[in-house]
Amino acid sequence: MTGGRVNGGPVALTAARHLRDFGFTGWHLIRSQDYDPASDTLASSDNQVERQIVEAVQFYMGGEPVPDESAVFLMSGRPRPKVGDGLVALTRHWLIENVDVIGPDGSDDIYALLCV
Repeated sequence: MTGGRVNGGPVALTAARHLRDFGFTGWHLIRSQDYDPASDTLASSDNQVERQIVEAVQFYMGGEPVPDESAVFLMSGRPRPKVGDGLVALTRHWLIENVDVIGPDGSDDIYALLCV
C-alpha cells in the first residue's frame, strides 16, 4: 500500500505529523476466535481499543485508485491492526482489507489501513 516499511523516513514523519495534527478518536475492533467485526454484533470491551486515527487517502500507493465506498486511514499504537479487524470512524463501521506499516519499528508504529 505504501511501498513497505520506511523506518522514520520522510513519509513516516509526514504521516506522524498528519495523524497528530488532524487525527480524531476512533475504535479499533479486534477480530478474535469469539468475535468477528463483519458479523455486525457489538464488540465486547476486550475487542475494542480506542485509537487515534485520521483519513489519509494520500498515503495509499497501491497502483490503483482507491475503490468506491472505501477509505484509507492512518492509525498508531498497539495492538497492530490486521486484515479482518473493524474500525469505527466517521460515523461508519469499516472492515480492514489491507494493512501496511509506514512508521518506525516499536510502540509508535503508524499503519495505513485500506478499509471497505
